[in-house]
Amino acid sequence: MMSNPGKDNFDMSELHSSLFAAAAAFCSDDRAGLVNHIKRADVLETLPPEVRRRVEALRGIQSQHDELKAKFLEERAALEAKYHKLYEPLYMKRFEIVNGVVEVEGVTEAPMEQEESKANQGKGVPDFWLTAMKSNDVLAEEISVRDEEALKYLTDIKWCRIDNPKGFRLEFFFATNPFFTNSVLTKTYHMIDEDDPMLEKAIGTEIEWYPGKCLTQKVLKKKPKKGAKNGKPIIKTEKCESFFNFFNPPEIPEVADDIDEVQAEELQNLMEEDYDIGKARAHKPEKINRKNTLQNESNTLSAEDRAGLVNALKNKLQNLAGQHADVLESLSPKVRKRVEVLRDIQSQHDDLEAKFLEERAALEAKYQKLYEPLYTKRFEIVNGVVEVEGVTEASMEQGEAQTNEGKGVPDFWLTAMKTNDILAEEISERDEEALKYLTDIKWCRIDDPKGFKLDFFFATNPFFKNSVLTKTYHMIDEDDPILEKAIGTQIEWYPGKCLTQKVLKKKPKKGAKNAKPITKIEKCESFFNFFNPPEAEELQNLMEQDYDIGSTIRDKIIPHAVSWFTGEAVEEKRQSTSRERSTRGAASRVQAAVRLQTRSKGC
Repeated sequence: MMSNPGKDNFDMSELHSSLFAAAAAFCSDDRAGLVNHIKRADVLETLPPEVRRRVEALRGIQSQHDELKAKFLEERAALEAKYHKLYEPLYMKRFEIVNGVVEVEGVTEAPMEQEESKANQGKGVPDFWLTAMKSNDVLAEEISVRDEEALKYLTDIKWCRIDNPKGFRLEFFFATNPFFTNSVLTKTYHMIDEDDPMLEKAIGTEIEWYPGKCLTQKVLKKKPKKGAKNGKPIIKTEKCESFFNFFNPPEIPEVADDIDEVQAEELQNLMEEDYDIGKARAHKPEKINRKNTLQNESNTLSAEDRAGLVNALKNKLQNLAGQHADVLESLSPKVRKRVEVLRDIQSQHDDLEAKFLEERAALEAKYQKLYEPLYTKRFEIVNGVVEVEGVTEASMEQGEAQTNEGKGVPDFWLTAMKTNDILAEEISERDEEALKYLTDIKWCRIDDPKGFKLDFFFATNPFFKNSVLTKTYHMIDEDDPILEKAIGTQIEWYPGKCLTQKVLKKKPKKGAKNAKPITKIEKCESFFNFFNPPEAEELQNLMEQDYDIGSTIRDKIIPHAVSWFTGEAVEEKRQSTSRERSTRGAASRVQAAVRLQTRSKGC
């Protein structure tokens, strides 16, 4: 930190003691934040002046990066707004056709009334949104049989971004119905960092149920015990599974001290679920466990049995696609005609969306090029390739010889990673020595298959031969994103230096013929396990189902509703090969990887 005239004589210890005294009056979260801030200030205080000047130069580079990032986010938001306006007329046409506000060309009034009164179809496309939602794996799991009747009254779903606070809102529009008085049910997500994204809280509409019509509760009647004075049945109300629980997100206690660590973790999981229903993964924990079990069991099957299992899965998917094709067959000719027009509207939407994704990719590439010179400057300062202004060779040799610091910014990446809560949990004490040799982290998008790659560059070190460790993510849908698989570099450890294993030596039993100690090798926690992703894919429990549902609605159902209605979306999934059949989740540590990717974008 460069000296500030007039403040050189300021006693930092006085400031620290005052701050710690004030911290006693804060809640636990505020206290933790303040303590962390002071700790980070202490990091700078412990650095020699020359290293501090280099860090100041890096902070200047970071400011330039942040200004560029702000411009990028501004341009991206403008691009999204531009296309959102272009989508609106298509969504309006869809609404009018689905709800019978307008009639499509080729459907005449007289025959329509005669035929549809027989089929009891009415105008529009009956049960459009219910059918579309049930065709989606994520949402189908949330919809109970009891929910279906209520969801038949759903006329439209919309979403929009909100600015103060940042986030997005989902709106579900309902016709007059016998279940609740609300005409609109809303779910709003407030984001701490929408770009990351980090959820602050979710707010749902309080549903005004008619008496006896609440779908989120069930009434249990229990017979009284024999001989009981009161012969009336015992009535008990219990919560039950329902799509409408989506509008009742988990509540955050007013006082943070009211919950312990376990409860806080559960709450965090629930909040991530609540955001997940707004963005994109897919399975409930029960389904995850079943799938993991299936994968683990399939590893023990013979090749013939595995082939049989794959064929069975293929047949099941084909049957599902056939069932959705039957939806069209079951419609009256008039309704089918309307659905065909909706499919044309969907094609127009998809053409627009393809242009949007193309423009967005070009925008990202443009800014990535603008970031590159800043990353190069950072690398050169961190690793002592160049010296910053104001650090003379004589003062550097004098000051740094005493502290044995050398050039550059020692332990830069290790310190940066340990400051991040998620990565800090992954780094063991044994890892720290190896991570001191980390000189740079880079990331880039890959195109075939879609995804991204992380590169960790290391100086020559006593732990492994590799100069670069890589982690590559292959995505089925990069925009969603849905992970297909992760591939890590095989680390070439020097003998006795492997950090992902520990050697246990056990004394032999007394009187044993072989008096040598028993040596056992076990896996152990290490950041470097990150480069050894599991072969049988793990579905990501950290991403939660509530955000899944909301996000699926926003990014899949709303823009592609007719494809889900007809089942074409399911057919497209089937045709996208066995890649998607085995995923919908993410490999372990993907959240840390994505956050690290985000981290590595900054300086």
